[in-house]
Amino acid sequence: TLFRSSIAYIQHNSNGKIQVVRNGEPGASFDAIKWDSLVFSTDGQRLAYQATQGKHQVMVVDEVISAGYNKIMDGSFRFSPDGKRYVYTAKKRKWFAVVDGEQSLPYSRIDLRSLQFSPDSNKVAYIAIEADSKQVMVMNGQVSPRYDNIWTGPSAFSSSGERSAYITQTGNTWSVTIDGKQGPPFDFVIVSSLLFSKNGKHTAYIAQSGGKSIVVRDSIPTTPFEQIRSQSLSFSPKGDHLAYAAKINGDWTPVVDGKTIGQPFDDIDGIQPNYSPNGDQLAFGVRLGKQWGVVVDGTLGMPHTNIGHDSFRFSSNNNHFAYIANIVYLYIEISL
Repeated sequence: TLFRSSIAYIQHNSNGKIQVVRNGEPGASFDAIKWDSLVFSTDGQRLAYQATQGKHQVMVVDEVISAGYNKIMDGSFRFSPDGKRYVYTAKKRKWFAVVDGEQSLPYSRIDLRSLQFSPDSNKVAYIAIEADSKQVMVMNGQVSPRYDNIWTGPSAFSSSGERSAYITQTGNTWSVTIDGKQGPPFDFVIVSSLLFSKNGKHTAYIAQSGGKSIVVRDSIPTTPFEQIRSQSLSFSPKGDHLAYAAKINGDWTPVVDGKTIGQPFDDIDGIQPNYSPNGDQLAFGVRLGKQWGVVVDGTLGMPHTNIGHDSFRFSSNNNHFAYIANIVYLYIEISL
């Protein structure tokens, strides 16, 4: 494994054992080393790997050897983004997380995909499964109430790491817990819709209740609609505006801050609406009959057979907007 100014590899020594050599310095000897477990911290200053010593598996971090375990979960080791902390999951009779060398409470299983540090490295979170299959969210050692299911989406944290959010289900009741506070109950919550604004100050997600779709903004339900496109939720850069596509009487209409704007369309692009860098302008794709167009600030541009639905771009000075039409041609539609 090579990382910038550091290099590490595995070799057999004269005693028939195996060891890691880092920058020419051989480490401790083991019966076996999992060759694909070598991992550097993001700054390349720290190295960890998984080894076997007799009947036990150990984790070696900076050549400090952990206690022996019956098993260490392959691929579970993570350094924090700043490289100062680490976490992995291991098993004796039950599974537990090892955070900075300290063992958590034991569980029947730990969801490997949920194991994560916050972007600021201050928090670590994971979903643990208990003996009766109930699930708990463990965040910095604090254990949530028990649920039938828990989901985090791509991350349980905002981009700054200061806030957290995850979705829970108990029986037929779904809700979202934000910063440790459980939100209102719903019939269903669309997991992929949960998002923070870029500055982390606001949250939004789509829930369903009584056959209607509802956007929940900062834990407060807004106007229900027939349907809401899950990928259309989009905060403005400062988080002060929220846009999405909603279905009303069979047609699709853009909604900004809970209010419909402009005319209805046969369809609205399911990809997120695109805000200008200053957040003052909004663009989204629409379909009228068999043709697609782009609406910028309420003005519909030239119709096309098709458009590049993820190609919308505002210039950095907010004065120009571009997108791809008919897959081949680039049209500059509007100068603002």
